[in-house]
Amino acid sequence: MRFFALLLAIVLHAELSFAQSFFLNKGTITEKQATIDILRLNQSSIFDSSNAVISISENQANQLIISNSFQRNLTFQIYKTDDLILSELLKTGASKTIEIPSLTKGVYRYQLKNGIEAQSGVKGLLLVGVKVDFVWRIKELDMDYAKAFLDDKLSNTDYFPERFSINGFIYPQTMQDVKTKVNCKVGDTVDILIFNAGYMPHSMHVHGYHVLITESDSNPNQTGWSKDTFPVQKDRYCFIRLIPDKPGKYPVHDHYMGSVTVEGNYPGGMITMLDVSN
Repeated sequence: MRFFALLLAIVLHAELSFAQSFFLNKGTITEKQATIDILRLNQSSIFDSSNAVISISENQANQLIISNSFQRNLTFQIYKTDDLILSELLKTGASKTIEIPSLTKGVYRYQLKNGIEAQSGVKGLLLVGVKVDFVWRIKELDMDYAKAFLDDKLSNTDYFPERFSINGFIYPQTMQDVKTKVNCKVGDTVDILIFNAGYMPHSMHVHGYHVLITESDSNPNQTGWSKDTFPVQKDRYCFIRLIPDKPGKYPVHDHYMGSVTVEGNYPGGMITMLDVSN
């Protein structure tokens, strides 16, 4: 009997605590003929320019196993809006098992510690019991800030971003990413979560349709509104619901003109597409 009781306890613990593995990877990006190293949290040891979206179940304990291959120690944090949920040291060259407490349903964010580490660009979503069709992580990048992180110092320059992306991709790369470009049919219900992982606000504009704002911690008073343009503030999110009433190909982009260019050339940057068929 004791053996079966112990076995049952082990099984129940396994069911209540689910572990996922992630990797802090270093890769490169090129902008204005300059190539720099950047850091991202990925689901494999192969570098991906887009930070992983972490999904866990609500009201149960979970585990994240994070491997830090970067050349120095870093601090991994989870926030709910501006409230710090946890903070864990990730030692260089080692893996760390992080115990995630039981969390209520909602949108949380992970990032590296504010200050020098935040300049790395490692910032993404922890979704607790949340299901959507698409996640758009919008982000701008100042190359000087990224370089300063690699040099282990705070940037002393004004923030002047040169690269604008959705899920780590810039247009026309966004057209090739199935998690960024929306392919759907007339009458489909498409739920999209937009998260601003940058330092500046972005005002997203949808061509062809109005969308329903189903939830917004960026502008809560707009929840329930039908709009084609809506701002998303730094570290905030917005859920939109698209139900297309006609076929066509329509762009979605930031309304700040500089963010839809690449090295001064239009179109580029923070643009994706709604491709709606009959």
